[in-house]
Amino acid sequence: MRAGALRWRQWRPQLARRLSQQAAPTLSLTPAETKLFQVLQFIKDTSAPEVTLRVAGGWVRDKLLGLPSDDIDIALDVGTGEAFAQHILAFQNASGVSPKGFYIVKKNTDASKHLACATVKLLGHDLDFVHLRSETYADPTSRIPILSDTPATPTEDALRRDITINALFFNLSTMAIEDCTGEGLADLAAKRVRTPLPPLETFLDDPLRVLRAIRFACHYHFSLDDALLEAAKDARVQDALGHKVSRERIGIEVRKMLAGSDPGRAMRVLTDLALWPLLLPRLTCVPSSAHMLDSVGFVQQHVAPTSATLANKAQYDPTHLLASALVHCVELPATSTLLGDALATLLTEPSEVPLTDLVNASFEFLSQPMWRDQKLFMDAIKDDLKWSKAEAKAIADVIDAAQSFVQVAAAHAHSPTAHYVQLVLWRRAHGAVFEKVLPVLWHLAHGDRPDAKEALAAFQAAFATRRLSHIAGAMRNRLPTPHLQRLLQKKAKKLSELIEVVAVYEALYPDASIEDEELFVQSVLEPAHTARTG
Repeated sequence: MRAGALRWRQWRPQLARRLSQQAAPTLSLTPAETKLFQVLQFIKDTSAPEVTLRVAGGWVRDKLLGLPSDDIDIALDVGTGEAFAQHILAFQNASGVSPKGFYIVKKNTDASKHLACATVKLLGHDLDFVHLRSETYADPTSRIPILSDTPATPTEDALRRDITINALFFNLSTMAIEDCTGEGLADLAAKRVRTPLPPLETFLDDPLRVLRAIRFACHYHFSLDDALLEAAKDARVQDALGHKVSRERIGIEVRKMLAGSDPGRAMRVLTDLALWPLLLPRLTCVPSSAHMLDSVGFVQQHVAPTSATLANKAQYDPTHLLASALVHCVELPATSTLLGDALATLLTEPSEVPLTDLVNASFEFLSQPMWRDQKLFMDAIKDDLKWSKAEAKAIADVIDAAQSFVQVAAAHAHSPTAHYVQLVLWRRAHGAVFEKVLPVLWHLAHGDRPDAKEALAAFQAAFATRRLSHIAGAMRNRLPTPHLQRLLQKKAKKLSELIEVVAVYEALYPDASIEDEELFVQSVLEPAHTARTG
């Protein structure tokens, strides 16, 4: 904190006079919160009367927005969080209550834990205790500040926070809101995200604040201050974001953005600020085009929860939303018309398919080339965002399913029968992600339709009644594999392919007898497979 702190000291008397003329808002506490704060005040009065307890940050913001919150951080102006937590433990012991949930997080700058914190459970609430702190940034290559070991003033603590709406306090002694920046309450009322200090200065100190500001603005449907947006575009800030912030912290913020209430807007803001190349530097293709972003918006609308509130910080599957953008980074040769035809084929149920056509179409699908960039995409998700292998695979699986479907659509523009046969195999291969990839494919095919969302809902209802909807890769064939092997005149080179073709036969001829199936294997399938593999 440098020039900004000096300017604050110059502005503070004027702001104080302005704020004193405004009516401070009040909070509506639940009975549980009232009891909790009364107990905390009792412990303070009996064990540490010199301390003033303040609830800080997110809990105050959410309560003022009328949202429930259990994220209670207590800031102390005297002593340490650990010392006050020990008073709570003593109170619990004296009351015959077994202390629970007590632990200390020590400072560890190497692990980005630059603040000691004490956590304890009281009356069912997990409470974090820290002292008010000020900070300085001595190392221009690091976002880890030097924090004061002794408590700072509430104003100093408020100024070091990321945005003004997160810099509010609730004083447990006066039961009053304290807006030490002079801007938090006004910004909350205006639904605006701003920084307590000049944005360029605070972003250069800690560029992670850029991503946090975007996340809060998108989740709460707030605007982003113009000066903040200009600072986020500054080349120095973007360079600092790429070099001073760990990939883990970047990945955490991106995950939270895409899980929040408006992931589509978050992607658009990241695109407008040209931040994607910093977030996913391994990928040359990043969310950028209007069509890619429209796809994310369509998927978001389709899977939107019906009853979620802003109190729910995880409303969407972030892997689904990111996949719906990145799917456009792979080659998709089919036109929207061909995709629409292939989707319509999912609703058909051919009465009879010539067995030779069934076998040939099946082998063609099974010969599709593997998606060659799967490892590149998975490595980018794992290394650039530090998401888990399971999350990276979830994204890659959706992209792979979309690419495979497009190949089927492009290959058989005038052959509904071949379409259907290959879609049976596609369902077996990708059925686990069908619900995720379907809105992506639907937007590719019908995104320009004004009724695309309603049409997709009608399609899903119709598909649920079709035979293909019951086909999945985990289904076992009626003809067991050992039985199939005994039918073959010689050992098959690719037995797995034969098993898949048998599955298609069973899907298209559900009433066929075992004898019919044996005849199909011996007279049609094995000869075709032998001719193909030698």
